[in-house]
Amino acid sequence: MSWRTSQVGGLVLVMVLLANPASAAPAPTVGWGLNVLGQVGGTASGHPAPVAAAGGRQFTKIAVGQSHGLGIAADGTVWYWGDTDPRHYAFLQTFVTEPFQVPGLTNVIAVDGGEDTSVALRSDGTVWAWGANEVGQLGDGTRTNRTTPVRVTGLTGVVAVSAGRTHGMALKSDGTVWTWGNNRGGALGDGTQTDRLTPVRAGTLTGVTGITAAAHFSLAIGADGRVSSWGENGHGQLGSGIVSPFRATPGPVAGLTGVASVAAGQEFALALRANGEVWSWGMNSSGQLGDGTTTQRLLPVKVPGLGAVQEIGVGSFCAAVRVGGSVYTWGSNSGNQLGDPGVTERATPGLVPGLSGVQQLAVGGPFMVVRTG
Repeated sequence: MSWRTSQVGGLVLVMVLLANPASAAPAPTVGWGLNVLGQVGGTASGHPAPVAAAGGRQFTKIAVGQSHGLGIAADGTVWYWGDTDPRHYAFLQTFVTEPFQVPGLTNVIAVDGGEDTSVALRSDGTVWAWGANEVGQLGDGTRTNRTTPVRVTGLTGVVAVSAGRTHGMALKSDGTVWTWGNNRGGALGDGTQTDRLTPVRAGTLTGVTGITAAAHFSLAIGADGRVSSWGENGHGQLGSGIVSPFRATPGPVAGLTGVASVAAGQEFALALRANGEVWSWGMNSSGQLGDGTTTQRLLPVKVPGLGAVQEIGVGSFCAAVRVGGSVYTWGSNSGNQLGDPGVTERATPGLVPGLSGVQQLAVGGPFMVVRTG
């Protein structure tokens, strides 16, 4: 989930995974943090330092939700591990510690996880989803929970997907953004707070190159490298310079240019600029903005001490992969998710020891999984 962007896209979740073809070579997975539902792998309740994750399987891409993991195999199939709430997989127990193949999915090029849902993008541009569906977060026109993937209604030509806490996003090849599910605070960007069981267009955005769905807000990157935001704004997570109840249509994140990817969590967000800088804004109660304080920021501030970064991720904490493959983490450490035993929460980035050659990260609730070279 990292409520991450399409280039990057947990909780809250989530950063979105950019939907490039799954052409990368398969790579081993490593993870750490809370593991009470098998979201890292194995039977231990937690892992304070990096260990082999996802049963040691190799994937071309990975993603996570609040308490589950997803991997795309070299053949385009999708594999799942972690929380298996009976709403989602009635034939399984509470959770699974070894990845199993999600039935009915082939030719998948991107995946993402929400709180209790998952979404997959196939190479034909169609979107598929499964899991909880109380507020229409599967986008199939119903409120029926699904234990196997169903097609998100009416979407074709999609190039990127993101799963927020209880809403979904899709970026089409024409640069428009489409959303569905929970519309609390205007997170869908259609000017209302009405839940949508099928996709609706987010404002009049065009030329979008990246997306991310967060807790109850959303972000999109324009072709000009500027970021738009909409949804709840009680802690300045829209980056507009003010605190307000919500904004139900897209508006600008102030002062950011040259953005390559974005990632968002419960009530805060990160942006990675093309020059390798990381910027943050919103809630900062656990130092999750990485600026050395716990001061809420209504406008983006630069995260110091990272050097050149190639990928970012957000869950209940933040993470970044530097050019060269080392990983830095900061923010909450309630489940040892910072990957550095003995460290409590920290307000500036710190190196995850003993880890190198990281190709991709996926940040969930209080846990994290990476692909290593």
